[in-house]
Amino acid sequence: MFISDDASWIVIRLSDFHRSLVDGQWPVRWAGRLNNGYGYPVFNFLYPGVMYAGEFLHVIFRLDFIQSVKALFAISIIFSGVFSFIWLRNRFGKFISMAGAIVYVYLPYHLYTIYTRGSLGEAVVLTLCPLVLYFADKKKIITTTLTLSLIILCHNTLAFLFLPVFIAYLLINNQKLFLIKSLILSLLLTMWFWLPAVYYQQYTIFNLTPISRYYEHFLTTKHTDLFIYNLLLIFFSVLFWKKFNKITQFWVFVAFLSLFLSINLSDILWKYSPINGIIQFPFRFIAVGLVGCSFLQSYLTSKHKIFLLLPLILIFLSFKQWPAKYELYPVEYYSTNEATTNTHDEYLPIWTQGKTMLRADKKIEIISGEADTEIIKQKSNLLIMKVNSLEESKLKINTVFFPGWTAFLDNEQTKIFIDGNGLMIVEIPTGEHIVKLQFGETPLRLFSDIISLLTLLIILTYEIKKRFL
Repeated sequence: MFISDDASWIVIRLSDFHRSLVDGQWPVRWAGRLNNGYGYPVFNFLYPGVMYAGEFLHVIFRLDFIQSVKALFAISIIFSGVFSFIWLRNRFGKFISMAGAIVYVYLPYHLYTIYTRGSLGEAVVLTLCPLVLYFADKKKIITTTLTLSLIILCHNTLAFLFLPVFIAYLLINNQKLFLIKSLILSLLLTMWFWLPAVYYQQYTIFNLTPISRYYEHFLTTKHTDLFIYNLLLIFFSVLFWKKFNKITQFWVFVAFLSLFLSINLSDILWKYSPINGIIQFPFRFIAVGLVGCSFLQSYLTSKHKIFLLLPLILIFLSFKQWPAKYELYPVEYYSTNEATTNTHDEYLPIWTQGKTMLRADKKIEIISGEADTEIIKQKSNLLIMKVNSLEESKLKINTVFFPGWTAFLDNEQTKIFIDGNGLMIVEIPTGEHIVKLQFGETPLRLFSDIISLLTLLIILTYEIKKRFL
């Protein structure tokens, strides 16, 4: 695997996602192996779309976890070009659209996202952005809804940044009703993810954890290669300002604003805005402008063929973004890794008080009383044990508590206590008992699941009736 900020974490996360899915979690929300075996609710919060895509490649094509992640990166590169081409072809000729598509693929920040940051979710969203605009141009409500839903599922933050662009684009194109329908359907279709993520974030240390200082993550003169091409496209486009139609004006504005918000000239806006706690890294804004840059390349090429020379600059700029180093580990290194896969462990349950602990020697510990325990069944989301308690006892389960965990004593629900490290404690009366701890859907999650499932059924029914009846 090439060395980057996040790619290795994605491989580790995918390996545990697979284990959780095999254990019967659907949807997958709990990573039982991570956090040194104490469990971690990361799948409840971070872009599950790429995990399901990686699992598909792993199961259907027999790719290992490293190959699955690298394949998704490769697919994202190829289809970002394909999708930007078919979107641009709506307004420009094939040759001109090809120029814009090539620029979209090779823009330095696009490659930086893949090879330096290793952000698979962002790479996939960059692939889908032109596609959802293409379907919107064609007024295809179902495919627009499905693609927009994938954007929401594949990267929370980039979806948050792209949605205003999508909304403004449709409003400029006088597609207000289409916009309302696609937004509502997309939000309902993805409710199973975003509603629990928003609500249950309060039960993690996320809001208490300083993940980054926004002012340390502006693009500066050290990163000129990441935005110089964007700047050139904006500059040359403005030369044709009098010939702009409203769509071209829109994409110049998007390209400019995204670049402005990613550099320290916009510091005052970040300083007094609540978005710095949501977006974390100002440089992410430039990703939204990449779509506009591909449009501007095609626009300039349509005005004068000399602008075909501009992409040659990318040949030189792109070399810097290719990976310089690789790590050579067997798949088992990733599939047995028990890290949280977050740099600041920000999704630790709040009851842990942010404390990470060494791996426990035993899954079950007797902290008071006298009892014998025997594990009958153990999975990421299930622990069944036989307990012979010689006196009233307390058992500590070396798994951190998070909403969704339920305890049963002889098939009757019993209370879960939480110790100072966030671990679960169950009280056991004298005698022989079967104790079960199970992680499942809370009422809110179940409600969200049902809404999303009903929305999917409605969409499928509509499409079937439209095509065959």
